[in-house]
Amino acid sequence: MKAAGLYHMVRNRLDRRRIYSKSDYWDAKAREYDGLSVSLWTNDHLNQIYHGEHTALFDDHTGSVAGKKVLDIGCGIGRMSKHFAERGATVQAWDFSADTIEKAKRFSGHANIDFRCGSVFDLDTDELFNVAVVCGVLTVACSGNDELAQALQRIRAALKDDGELLLIEPAHAGFLSRVLDLDFRAFKQAVRDAGFSIEDTRELHFWPTRLVLSYLPMPKRFTVPVYRSGSVAMRVLGEHGWGDYKFIHARCLAAS
Repeated sequence: MKAAGLYHMVRNRLDRRRIYSKSDYWDAKAREYDGLSVSLWTNDHLNQIYHGEHTALFDDHTGSVAGKKVLDIGCGIGRMSKHFAERGATVQAWDFSADTIEKAKRFSGHANIDFRCGSVFDLDTDELFNVAVVCGVLTVACSGNDELAQALQRIRAALKDDGELLLIEPAHAGFLSRVLDLDFRAFKQAVRDAGFSIEDTRELHFWPTRLVLSYLPMPKRFTVPVYRSGSVAMRVLGEHGWGDYKFIHARCLAAS
C-alpha cells in the first residue's frame, strides 16, 4: 500500500466517530476492497486467521444448525452467512451498505441466504430466528447507551424464546473504542438488560499485534508469527483487557 493509502486509513480511524456509522463509508470500502477485506482488514492473511477463529468459536457454541433459521446482522461480505448456509441453516442477512450487499451476493451467494439492505435499527421481520449473529456492528452503529439498548431490543424481538445470540464486538471505552465508547462490563449489562442471559465470554485478538498487523497487506511469513506471539502474550498476561474484540454467547430469557 502506498503511503497516501495508509495516511487515508489512519485519518479515517481518527475520524471514526463521525464516519463509521455512515453507510457511505462502507459503500466506499466495498468499492475499494475485495473478499474478506471488505468486512475486515487490509491484511488478508490476518483476515483468514480471524475468520477461522470466529467460525470455530461459533460452531463450538451452536452445535448443528441444520434446519435452523439464522439472522446475520451487519453481514458485510457475508462471510458468516455463507458459513452457516453451508452448514444447512437458512440465513437472512442484513447490511445497511447497498454496495456491500451487492458484493456479498457475488462473494457469498448461496441458495439459503436472503440478503436485505437495512440497518439494525430497521430490523423488523415477521420471522423468528433460532440464532442471531452480530460481528463488529453494534459498536459502530450505536453512539450511546440508548441506541445500544434499542438495537439489542430489536435483535431480541427477532429471536424465538429459546434463541441464541452470538456477538463479536470491539467493546471498549477510550482509545480502542469505535463509535460506541463503552467498556465491556457495561456492554454486557446492556445485553442482559435487553432480555438475555450471558452463557460465555471470551477476549479475542491481542490488541497490540492487531494494530501492528491489520492496516498493511503484510506477507504471511510476518503475519503468522506476529499473530502467534500475540496469542502467547494474551495467555501469559491474562485475557482481561487485552482482547481487541470480545465474544459473547447469550440466550434469550423466557418472557415474563
